[in-house]
Amino acid sequence: MIDLVALQKFLNEPIVEVKPWQRTLFDIAGFPHYENVVSNVYAYFLDPKEEHGLGTLFLEALQCCIETHYDFDVVHVYREFPVAEQKRIDLVITNGEVLSESYSKVIIIENKLFHHLHNDLALYYKHFSLEDANKQGVLLTLSPLAPNNGHYINITHRQWLDQVWSMIGNYIVDMPEDGLYHLKQFSKNLSNYTMSQNAKEYFAFYIKNREEIGKIDQLQQTLYRHIWDQVNTAHQLLPHLNLKVDQRKSRTYTYYYNPCCDTVYFTVIPQIMDCESPSVHIIVELWNSALEKLEELEQLQLTPEDKKILLPKNPSQIKAGYLHFASEEFKVTEDVIDTLGVFIAEKIKNSPLESIYTAVKKHLYPEFNPN
Repeated sequence: MIDLVALQKFLNEPIVEVKPWQRTLFDIAGFPHYENVVSNVYAYFLDPKEEHGLGTLFLEALQCCIETHYDFDVVHVYREFPVAEQKRIDLVITNGEVLSESYSKVIIIENKLFHHLHNDLALYYKHFSLEDANKQGVLLTLSPLAPNNGHYINITHRQWLDQVWSMIGNYIVDMPEDGLYHLKQFSKNLSNYTMSQNAKEYFAFYIKNREEIGKIDQLQQTLYRHIWDQVNTAHQLLPHLNLKVDQRKSRTYTYYYNPCCDTVYFTVIPQIMDCESPSVHIIVELWNSALEKLEELEQLQLTPEDKKILLPKNPSQIKAGYLHFASEEFKVTEDVIDTLGVFIAEKIKNSPLESIYTAVKKHLYPEFNPN
C-alpha cells in the first residue's frame, strides 16, 4: 500500500527542474555538439557585417559578461586563428586587421563543449603583442570551469546568450526573420547541452529521493494497469452488442468489435495519465469493405443528435483503409476512475455512439440478427 500522505509531502517539496530537450536544426543536421560548428555560429553573430540584424550586440553582451569596455569602432572576427606550434585559437576579435597590425584591442576566446581543457592558453595570450590592459582571454564553457591561466575569464554559453537576450530590446523588432530563427535555434541547441551538464545535480537528487521516486513510478504503473483493465473489460457491460476486445498490442487505444460484423467497431482511446484534462475518446470507426459503401452510409436516417457527432470525410484515412465516422470525447474525473469501465459502457449506451454503430451495422450486414 502506497502512503499517499507521505508521497504528497515529498511532492510539496522543491523538485529539481528538468527542462525537456528541444530538437533543433542542429540535431537534424547531425552536429549539435561540434565545437567548430558552435564557434562558426558565434563568429557569424559577432560580425556586424553579417545579415543577422543584431549589429554588435553579441560583442556588447560578451563585454558585459567579462566586464571589459573596449572600444570597437570596427570589428574583425577570426576563426581558427593560427599561432605558434601549429596551434589555433577558436575565436579572435580585434578592432583592426591583424595582418596590418592596425588593431589595439583583442579578445581571445577558447570555446569548450565536452573536451577537457588541455589547450595552451598562455601561448594564445602571448601571441598578441599588446599590454595586458588591451587584451583579454575568455574560456567559454557549458559549465563553470576555472581557467589555468590568470589572463582568462570563464563564462558559460548560457551566461553569454542570456545576456544577449536581456539586451536585445528593439533589435528584435527590426531583425530579419532568418536572423531571429537562427538565434532561437542556436540558443535552444546550447540550452540542450547546458541541461545535459546538470547530471551531477540530477543524480544527487535521485539518490536522495530514490525511494519516493520509486513510489511515484509504482503509483503510475498501478494506475496504468487499472485504467487498461477497465478499458479492456467495459465491452462486457454491453452484452446486447456481443462485442469482443482487440487491443492489437497498442498502448494507446482498444477496439470493441462484433466478430459477425467486424468492419465497423468502436475505438476507445483513454487520454488520462498524461493529460491536464483527462478524457476518454470513443470513435465509431469503419474498416476495409465498409468504405465501399460510404456514400450509402452518409445517407442513413439518423437523428439530429446523432448527426452532431458525425465527422467529415478524411481522404487520408480512407486511403489508409479506415475512417473515423463519428466520435465523442468524455471528461474523466476522479469520481469515475474506480469504475471507469462502467463509465465507458454507459457513455456508449446513452450517447449517439451506440445508435450510429447499430445503424451502420444493420446497413452493412442486413442479415445480422442481434438476438
